[in-house]
Amino acid sequence: MYSNNMKKFKTLNFLMVLSSILVFSSCNEPTQPEKPLNVTILLDLSDRIIRDNVNPCQQDRDIAIVNYVVDKFKKNAVKGNKLPSRKDRMKVMFYPTPDISQVQIISKNLDVNLAKLQAAEKKKVLIEMDTNFSKGLNLLYNQTISSKRWVGCDIWSFFSSGKVDQFCVADSARNILIILTDGYLYHKDNLLREGNNYSYLLPKDLQVNPNIELMVKRGGLENIEILFLEINDFHQQEELLKSKIGNWLKGMGVQKYQVVSTDLPNNIEDVIDQFIGF
Repeated sequence: MYSNNMKKFKTLNFLMVLSSILVFSSCNEPTQPEKPLNVTILLDLSDRIIRDNVNPCQQDRDIAIVNYVVDKFKKNAVKGNKLPSRKDRMKVMFYPTPDISQVQIISKNLDVNLAKLQAAEKKKVLIEMDTNFSKGLNLLYNQTISSKRWVGCDIWSFFSSGKVDQFCVADSARNILIILTDGYLYHKDNLLREGNNYSYLLPKDLQVNPNIELMVKRGGLENIEILFLEINDFHQQEELLKSKIGNWLKGMGVQKYQVVSTDLPNNIEDVIDQFIGF
């Protein structure tokens, strides 16, 4: 009897000690550090920016969206007085490249990488972001409209060739890519077809064959979140366009994405808030 009681006591004592260890361990388990943000905005500077079926005009809408993301980025960077240690990055990319002498300077000013800056420099750069981004973006749009060089925007190749990995994906970061485009992916020098799989989407082709899909040439994009904004259905094919783009993103392994139609700027802000969550 004594032996059995001792065994029960030792067993109970062991369980109590084990429970204490587990509770202690869970309470003292280090929290996972917040991943740095790596936010990229890709601007489609095709003839979508001169269409007259949106109000405000597309230039104003696009710049308002970029400025809103800039504001979100800045507020997140200073949250919790952690600016000195922040390693976030935000940049704006665009295609095609306008033929202006300042384009290199503009591109540099549209790229803020806090990981490369000292604490004092970070504050200065964040303060200057609004001015630098607005000025640079207006120059890009105005020159593009003036040049009338409408070759399209090769978003399909940006993904399929691996440029998205090179420019938009960083190890150990939360990678977010926001694309401003009307959804009609096209470039005059990249018109591939394999049955119903195309490297582009055009209204006339979708009207003739609604079974067209965007060609999936790669995978491995699990580490990037993608938000397509300003999808503009000027041929009454909005849901079809969004479906084709969504299928393409899923085929490449993207796990978090959203494809959103053009809307009033304040409504788009709500979409951005819900998607990026900071």
